[in-house]
Amino acid sequence: MTTAEDSVLTISASPSQISLTILTNVYSRRPSSATLERLRQQRPDRAAVHIILSHQPTDDLIQFAQKHGYHLLLAGHTHGGQVVFKPFGIPLNVSQTETRYYSGFFQIGNLFLSVTNGLGLTFAPFRYQAPAEVTLITLRRM
Repeated sequence: MTTAEDSVLTISASPSQISLTILTNVYSRRPSSATLERLRQQRPDRAAVHIILSHQPTDDLIQFAQKHGYHLLLAGHTHGGQVVFKPFGIPLNVSQTETRYYSGFFQIGNLFLSVTNGLGLTFAPFRYQAPAEVTLITLRRM
């Protein structure tokens, strides 16, 4: 069963539509392949843009989005690494043990991935070389 957190919204952007798939993807609750497929089937085919909004940018979710024609995946979770050291200009942080997509914009095939640093903190009550941010993305008709 799809929960309130897992849903597909259709946003009218006259004359087009934007499909927004919202799902829970955290350590304690990963979406099953059945949930992902159910959400994919709920999205309107007529939408000009298909977006997934997820807390965490896991490799399996990125592969799913890419395989099924989503255009944009929006995520956070890593706080941009929160504490980033840059010896010799090479960024090192704990988040890299989990994912290479810890901050920034990425193009993976036809999929665009945006991982925001966000505003929050984890266990460490400070940030170092990973500034808090709110990301503004503008969609334009081409």
